[in-house]
Amino acid sequence: MDRIDFLGFVLLLRDISRLDRYSTRQKKGHLYTTHKTGPPIASRMSLYVVGLDGLTFDLVDRWIDSLPNLRALKQGGAATSLNSVHPPITGPAWMSIYTGLDPSVFNRYHFNHFNPDDRSFSATSRSGLGYEYFWERLDDERICLLNLPMTYPPSDQDNTIVCGHMGAPGSVVTKPDSLTDDLAAAGVELAYHDLTETSKTDPDAFMSEGTRQFEVMSDAWHVLEDRDSWDLFFGQFSVADWAHHFLWDDLKTSSDPHLRKIYQRIDSFIGDVRDKLGPDDDLVIVSDHGGGNCKGVIYLNELLRREGLLVLENDGGSVSNQVFNRLDITKSTIEKYDVLNLLEYVREHVPARIKSSIPTEGSGRAFASLVNSHSIDWRASSAYVLSDGLLFCDGAAIDLIENYLETRGLSVDFVDLQCEYTTDSTQMPDYVVYIEDLAFEIKDDVFTNDIVAYDPDSHSHQGSHRRNGVFIGHGPSFETCGFSKTNAWLPDIAPTLLAVLGRDIPEAMTGDPLINLLDDHALADRQPERISYSIKSDTDKLSRSEEQQVNERLQNLGYLK
Repeated sequence: MDRIDFLGFVLLLRDISRLDRYSTRQKKGHLYTTHKTGPPIASRMSLYVVGLDGLTFDLVDRWIDSLPNLRALKQGGAATSLNSVHPPITGPAWMSIYTGLDPSVFNRYHFNHFNPDDRSFSATSRSGLGYEYFWERLDDERICLLNLPMTYPPSDQDNTIVCGHMGAPGSVVTKPDSLTDDLAAAGVELAYHDLTETSKTDPDAFMSEGTRQFEVMSDAWHVLEDRDSWDLFFGQFSVADWAHHFLWDDLKTSSDPHLRKIYQRIDSFIGDVRDKLGPDDDLVIVSDHGGGNCKGVIYLNELLRREGLLVLENDGGSVSNQVFNRLDITKSTIEKYDVLNLLEYVREHVPARIKSSIPTEGSGRAFASLVNSHSIDWRASSAYVLSDGLLFCDGAAIDLIENYLETRGLSVDFVDLQCEYTTDSTQMPDYVVYIEDLAFEIKDDVFTNDIVAYDPDSHSHQGSHRRNGVFIGHGPSFETCGFSKTNAWLPDIAPTLLAVLGRDIPEAMTGDPLINLLDDHALADRQPERISYSIKSDTDKLSRSEEQQVNERLQNLGYLK
């Protein structure tokens, strides 16, 4: 391709990409319906766990008067904030809740796991994790698992399960297989309702489209709850986290924000669950992290590249990438507006070096693409960062990042994972970087126009994660102490739930039961002890096609680039 052809190709892509800026947004209304519940089932001793991804006391307390069920549970039970994992990423966070282990033990820190030993990426999933989830030891218990992230593929011990959308490829997987048909016969059509592009940008569309997954799974909860007399029923819902990401700015402009309506819908569902509890049943509400506003995006790898700490094999070969980036031309806009069959032309006639330089998004070139294309000079590089601040470096990088951000009035914290966690793994990042208390998202792109991007159009999320999760326990196994300040963290959840179920706790778990929140009299005849048994397990890894499907779903949800 000569220079004239290349310029013509670029200008054509520019015109196509402009269509994206003027695309119309379809607004839809949504009317919530309340599930009708029957009377409580008597004499059933069960533990119900409602997992609410991203739920935060910051908003619960703000709207406590309009959340009667959460208010009653918090004030009449035992509640505390939970310290999440570093960084507070949904996948590893729920795995920590299930295993009772901190991430350094099972060695997963993000949805896209990077192995620095062989410099490879793989999807984080239950496959290949190497450790059991706490319920796998409950052989004689009746257990129902609904929509839990990172539970695909189901294990031999999972007798009744609807695998969660995170970490699962393709259509909904259930066990037994007939469960899908059983739910359909009851009027619940299982499907993974991922977010649409419209629901990510239009609050009204989010209220109709972004809540479909919650509505389907809450209906499934009620059907499955009546299917058997369960010892443990554990379900999870992601709607609060999704709403934080795409509705947070509504808090600044509306007296009746959409986000509050989401919390009220969650509270209504919790009320439905409460209505069916028996007098001996326990209810736990737990979240994996909190949420807060997102001020912008910071590209630390671009800073490291410019300062010579991240060295590429051919750093001067990024001119075409810069051209595409300047014109806001991305692969997604080409695919979206491919009215001229441009993709076929690109595949057949555009040189590979130019094709590889077309950004996935408008922000540059992702670190994973540099790794996969062998573009990094590893011998010359002394630092690099993965998304959400997972930093591999020496001391020079810390000083560089700290000085750069402080001159721009931004606070930064470096969390030394060797000090925070129990296992010193060779695959563990050296530090996690938090900027403005997680108010800035850290992305791993290089060749970006800016290192710090404040413009709301420069990032996809209005809200970002915080490290303050939620725990509320209510029922005969819990104290009625209200909210207490503790040092509780996510690995404490599995041993706490085992204690409520009257089971002993593996010594290998790094968490401890939240004894101060448990009722001594109720647990007098089932005090848990630490016992020695292995919680390791062997599971097959995902196939390459399954990994690709998992990553595509996570990209659509905004968890991966």
